[in-house]
Amino acid sequence: MALAEYRVFTLHFINKKTNVTKQIETTLDPEQYITFFPIRAGEEISYIETWRCQGRTDFFKSHCNNPRLNTSTEKNSTAKLD
Repeated sequence: MALAEYRVFTLHFINKKTNVTKQIETTLDPEQYITFFPIRAGEEISYIETWRCQGRTDFFKSHCNNPRLNTSTEKNSTAKLD
């Protein structure tokens, strides 16, 4: 049996003209993201954080939680920081 693993990125978008910002979590790094979802002129994209998750992402499964934000006493065994 093979084990699957994937990476999650927190991407930060900023519109330099309006100073509007937003953040999303995705399995695409900034370079991959803009090939699928072109950004507008005047927008910049960067990543803030990344972590690894075990498992698959098919059938619209949610990403594993960011281990830095895990406030429970239980450890999230499916996420690994890099």
